[in-house]
Amino acid sequence: MLSDLNYRLFMMINAAADAPHFMITFAILCANYLIYLPILTIIYLWLRRPISREIIAKILLVILVSLSLTTVLRLMIVIPRPFSLATGTNFLFHAEGNSFPSKHTTFIFAITFTLFFNIKHHPQQKIACLITLIIALLIGWSRIYLGIHWPFDIIFGIIISLISTYLLNYYWPKCGKLTVEIISCIYRIIFFFFIRFGITKY
Repeated sequence: MLSDLNYRLFMMINAAADAPHFMITFAILCANYLIYLPILTIIYLWLRRPISREIIAKILLVILVSLSLTTVLRLMIVIPRPFSLATGTNFLFHAEGNSFPSKHTTFIFAITFTLFFNIKHHPQQKIACLITLIIALLIGWSRIYLGIHWPFDIIFGIIISLISTYLLNYYWPKCGKLTVEIISCIYRIIFFFFIRFGITKY
């Protein structure tokens, strides 16, 4: 029953063989490149705005936990990608293999949920959270639309990210300060010369 629902949802979202070229191009941009926008933003904020480092440390830990859970699930549950089963249409080259759950979705929603559960009542932070959510939804949609993931791959990626965020928020008061200090120490060792010459912040 669940597999039938997964199939029906996929066929509803997956692009038709005669889908408009601009939609395919847009979906490819979302699936392959949109994820780099929050990554580059995180890197910039860490290097140039030290006040943001605690939330970034949280994001990094949630990503680590959620992707670890995803890897374990992929070893336990093997679900071929839609194009491997000649289902729907495929518009994006991707190696065959296990598709469950989606690592891209897990990654981007780990960022989204961490921001959502940790933002203050500040307009700029709310806008950042909204933009990240839109990016996350577009990435999830595009990977089904282009035929490389099932809807359940996306849904379970979201659930894993949500659980990971909850767990980290629960344990953060016990390990947060030490985590930030460790990550900061590693950063200061690696970027010593950049910090010394004022290229990045201490």
